[in-house]
Amino acid sequence: MKLELVYTNQNGEQLVFNEEAPYFLQNVEGLEAPENVVLAEEVFGEDGAKVVGIRLSTRKPLLEGTLIGKTEEEIYQLRRDMIQKIDLKQTGKLTLKVYDKEYETDVLPIQAPSFKLYEGNPYKDDEWNLFSLQFEAFDSYFRDVSFYNSLVPLATLKPTLIFPMVFVQGEKHTFGRFESGNIEKIVNNGDVQVGAVFHMKCVTTVTDPQIYDVTKQTFFGFKGTFEPGTRFELSTVRGKLYAKKIVNGVETNAVPERMEGSSFFRLSKGDNYLQLKAANNSQNGITCEMQFTPLVSGV
Repeated sequence: MKLELVYTNQNGEQLVFNEEAPYFLQNVEGLEAPENVVLAEEVFGEDGAKVVGIRLSTRKPLLEGTLIGKTEEEIYQLRRDMIQKIDLKQTGKLTLKVYDKEYETDVLPIQAPSFKLYEGNPYKDDEWNLFSLQFEAFDSYFRDVSFYNSLVPLATLKPTLIFPMVFVQGEKHTFGRFESGNIEKIVNNGDVQVGAVFHMKCVTTVTDPQIYDVTKQTFFGFKGTFEPGTRFELSTVRGKLYAKKIVNGVETNAVPERMEGSSFFRLSKGDNYLQLKAANNSQNGITCEMQFTPLVSGV
């Protein structure tokens, strides 16, 4: 399997590990699916135990390889470079590149880079040729960033310009119009359900706009009538739940304006069907784009 790992510290400095010099990667552990931790309780007088909870464990990626340099001094500088860039007291990011896919997870170094003599090494006096380092990722999942930043439209632009067309001076011409309210299929190719970030904008006056999950019959909406130019940003990502309203560049907390029954719903694994809705048939006055990051349990 062609694999490349990139460690990035909080200063943006990187170490690249692959099958090439100078950091030749020979062994990687901890990229597979994590262990399932079953929480159970025993009841006096009864056989067995009762399952009370299940969670996935953290993972501890281990990287082992060889420093490749032309001279002992060059290998020493590679050693120093690795030590300086891996800050033991700060979280970094480990990125995995596998064929055309890219995954990442936040990690904390738990073992400082260690070095030892490689017996087959032509530099017999060098003691730092082999390296080993280990991290701990407290999130059980890898983020599939090969899909991240892809904006998925929930409103489509329908062209109305048909050739041949005669333009009359002084008359307004419509080249296209947004159509909202259609049920859009969103595919989550990850291993678990995930949250998403929605960007809504009112292009005309809109009343009670909402994003509706057709399958689960859940929604998140905003109560009221909103003027053109009003924007909403909604995040249902775990640990980053929020709703903002932006008017003339000024952000305010939009959670108090949410419609009764609104929930921070997430995208299920597989197919999801979402729909933009609004009162008084005003949904065509909304544009909306969304972005999400699929999560995978192992690579």
